[in-house]
Amino acid sequence: MELENNIIHAMHELFFRAKDIYGDRVESFWFYESEFCPCCNKKIDLVNAGKELSLLSLNSFMYHNMSVLIIFSLQPMYYRLACFHRQEAENPL
Repeated sequence: MELENNIIHAMHELFFRAKDIYGDRVESFWFYESEFCPCCNKKIDLVNAGKELSLLSLNSFMYHNMSVLIIFSLQPMYYRLACFHRQEAENPL
């Protein structure tokens, strides 16, 4: 139950941050509720980050045509890959 509450809280945080960025163009959010990753269709797992700490990758994008923030979860390997590409973009050789 605590995990569900944390996920709901994180989704609301993503929504309010999107409202800060896009203003009234964000009317609602939608959570892609699936146990499977939309990229690889494998079951989504929590990342073990040490004693009693697990992480879940929540991602979002703004679908401007419908004014909806779409929130979804990915397999941890895709989250790590996205972080790697973002770091490369921010610090090119």
